Amino acid sequence: MYVPSGEAYTQRPVERPRPVTEAIEETTAPVLSYDNKQSTDQITEDLDTKLTFSPPTTTAAQSVPDVDPMGEWHLKEITWPDPRVGGFRRTVKVLTQNANGPCSLLALANVLILRGSIHISSKTDKISYSALSTLIADFLVTRPQLENSRGLTLEAALNILPTTVQGLNVNIGFDAINSFQSTEGSSDEFALFEMAGVQLVHGWIADTSSEEEWEAMKRAAGEKPTYDAVQEAIIKGMDGDGQAAKDAVVLQHFLQSTGTQLTFPGLFALNALDPGSVVAFFRNSHLSVLYRRPPSTTDDNDTSPTLYQLVTDQSFALEPEITWESIVDIDGSGTSYFNSEFFPASSAGGDYSGMSAGEVVRRDERARRDAERKAREEQGDEYRGSLDDQTDLQLARALQEEEDRLVAESYRDQEHQRQRRENVQLDPAVRARAAPVPEESEGRPSKGKKEREGKKDCLVM
Repeated sequence: MYVPSGEAYTQRPVERPRPVTEAIEETTAPVLSYDNKQSTDQITEDLDTKLTFSPPTTTAAQSVPDVDPMGEWHLKEITWPDPRVGGFRRTVKVLTQNANGPCSLLALANVLILRGSIHISSKTDKISYSALSTLIADFLVTRPQLENSRGLTLEAALNILPTTVQGLNVNIGFDAINSFQSTEGSSDEFALFEMAGVQLVHGWIADTSSEEEWEAMKRAAGEKPTYDAVQEAIIKGMDGDGQAAKDAVVLQHFLQSTGTQLTFPGLFALNALDPGSVVAFFRNSHLSVLYRRPPSTTDDNDTSPTLYQLVTDQSFALEPEITWESIVDIDGSGTSYFNSEFFPASSAGGDYSGMSAGEVVRRDERARRDAERKAREEQGDEYRGSLDDQTDLQLARALQEEEDRLVAESYRDQEHQRQRRENVQLDPAVRARAAPVPEESEGRPSKGKKEREGKKDCLVM
């Protein structure tokens, strides 16, 4: 090693930094030798005292997952025959819902999942809003953005995304299945769906063949009547007279007769969607996924339904057979459940398989009532059982007391009879009367008998 002139090279000890924790007191270990007079127990005690380390000032924090304040949702694994690739089956995870509110966000995410635009790992059982919003934002950023009809920028769309957790303000139009308008003061969530390429539809369409109904709507709200405009016309017409009052009655009847928010014209229009379409469907103030199934290419006589609604209720998350719900009428009377392969739910599918949606609701209601009645009966049985136990105990005590009384009376009667017998034996007169008459000797009649034989019977003249 080269050393510069005039300087002697000396190796300096490396000074290591002291730890942040409490310094350990320098101690001298006791010498274990035969010359040391300390006992072994004393040495052990000294070692335990002098070599005690204080606990570290900081400990590693356990990794506790934070709960996303925006919410998290359970996932359900289904098999999806993707129509875009000829029905090739993919295993995907869809989001389920257990509370009102985020149906618009979940519908948007589930449509993107079924289309293959976003993907959730099969090892994930739940997903938070932060993770889900990241997936949707990445998709929007990488997707080629065409100019949308509402002029919404990508930055504005990302700012709108959090509002979908609280629901979607909808003002539907009664003229077409894709007629929607934003409500006053609401963010433009519809532009978010448009930027994601997700079509938003409904089935609440007025019957244009009914002149009275359609003309009343046009007088109330123009050529494109909306729900809010019809409501305002009803309120104004109820307070007025003339044609406005007549139109209010007609419009009120329309809203009441179409309470399921699905009409026959709307059902026909939904069936006219492109085969294989996966869209966001608004009905009953709820947004879900609607699938227009393509016709069968192998069976010309296939009569299976063509419209299916994705079941996202969390109560069906563990029901593999309950994946789709058919839409065949406007009141839900013919609704049935189907599995991922679009076969009717089999009896092996679980508690709800093979049942219509109405049957499931009625069954759950019956089960709830039966549980309440059973609970009341169990409480009544416990109460009656306690009363029965008390009654039995009281009866046993009463019987025992009665038996004791009878025994006591019997003992007293026997004692009285014994005393009477003793008194009778002590009385001489009674003893004389009670003495037995001696029997006469054989062959000699008694004196009294002879006297009776010598006497004649008395004659009454």
